Amino acid sequence: MIQVATNKQLQKMKQLEQMFIQYEQSGLSVSEFCKKNGIHRSHFYYWKSRYKQRKESGLIDQRGGVAYKVTEDRRKFIVKYKIKNPMASCRDIAVRFEREFGIGIHFTRVAKIIGEEKLNDPVGRKTGKPIKKTRVLRT
Repeated sequence: MIQVATNKQLQKMKQLEQMFIQYEQSGLSVSEFCKKNGIHRSHFYYWKSRYKQRKESGLIDQRGGVAYKVTEDRRKFIVKYKIKNPMASCRDIAVRFEREFGIGIHFTRVAKIIGEEKLNDPVGRKTGKPIKKTRVLRT
């Protein structure tokens, strides 16, 4: 099985490997080493067992779930949709995104992209948005 790792995973792998080398050279017990370095013992033992079984490849984090990045064309879709529909909320855009690409995206991710592109809505009531009628209570 070919394993593909991101730069972040490779960096984490190197850090963990370095930690085990330091542990071996320190001559300390696991408890003392973990206290000194601010590592929880259960985490140390978890990674140590994986390292023992599979060497470096065991140190690559293999979380479940769907990992994907918002590609440039998908990002452009979000930006163009917001420009065409300035009244659309991030939730609306997330729903439209899911229909278009078949991939769910959280509305906070959409909000982050819109913020990075400086397309944030102004604070307060949006012009053109209807005002709710309220009843005035007289005392």
